[in-house]
Amino acid sequence: MLSGAVPAFADQTSATASGTVSVTPGKTWAGAVITLHVKSACRSANRAKASAEVFVSSVTLAPPVDGRDGLVSDASIRSDAVAGTYAVSVECDGKTHAAEGSVVIINSVNPVEPVKPVKPVRPEPLWPTAPVPAGGGGAAQLAAGPAEAGPGNASVLAIGGAAAVSFAAVAVYRRRRDG
Repeated sequence: MLSGAVPAFADQTSATASGTVSVTPGKTWAGAVITLHVKSACRSANRAKASAEVFVSSVTLAPPVDGRDGLVSDASIRSDAVAGTYAVSVECDGKTHAAEGSVVIINSVNPVEPVKPVKPVRPEPLWPTAPVPAGGGGAAQLAAGPAEAGPGNASVLAIGGAAAVSFAAVAVYRRRRDG
């Protein structure tokens, strides 16, 4: 999702315990996803549990699919998280604090995706806002003006005249041919 999406926040933070957990990015915002990586503290374990007050829920760390050393997992930061520094604790091999680190929440809004204002929606009127093009044998179109009226009288007469001349030419041709 958003893990490591902003290079400026790609700090890694850790604290002392019997091991450390790398948190990437170490500085983030509410609602983000971070990546946890534990190397030395849980070497004999195939699984570990990481928790923090700011996580949506605790996460299970497992060996990475790419074969790297250690255990990894992504953790989601609560969307209502308040700015501050939060401890991350890892439990494995029966040790409650096998590894520790911290994550810093810098603000409660994602800086990558600004909040867009919502435009108010104006309801459509329930009555007509323009004349209805009907009635009077097309009189409404003529009353609307030349742009709305379509082909004018001159073009209709020109087309009709061309049709009449064509009809007359065909009649004269047939009469001469038949004799």
